[in-house]
This record gives sequence, C-alpha cells and structure tokens, in this order.
Amino acid sequence: MRPVGKLVRYVAFTAMALVGLLGGAFIVGNTFADPGGWPAVGMTALWAIPMVALSVNALLRPAAAGPVLAGATGMVAVFT
Repeated sequence: MRPVGKLVRYVAFTAMALVGLLGGAFIVGNTFADPGGWPAVGMTALWAIPMVALSVNALLRPAAAGPVLAGATGMVAVFT
C-alpha cells in the first residue's frame, strides 16, 4: 500500500472512531438521564453489544463482513 493511502486510512479510522465514541457517549448519557437505573443499562446493552459484535466481525473477517453489515443496515431500515 502506498504511504498516502495508509495515511488516509488512519485518518478515516480516527475520524470514525471519534464520531462513534462521542455519539455513543451522548446516547448513553441521554439514556441514563431519562429512564435511569437498570432499564438504562439494558437499553444501552441492546445497542452496544450488537455494535461491538459487528465491529469485531468487520475487524477479523473484512471480506465476509460486507454482506453482514449490509443485512444489518437493511434490517434497521425495515424496523425504522
């Protein structure tokens, strides 16, 4: 890989990690502010656990992760 491509990949990864971290912190903070307590823990786990599982899948098996992520996006669109 060329050095510029590697730099762009790291910059994109850093930007997405920051957006995900800040967005996740906002969602968790909002969840714990409104229902609070154990319901907030459960609600946070309902989106955090699948997000971590999909991220690990994309990291370990990038070729197979494309259809899985596309299917997950389609399911979210249908439920929304």
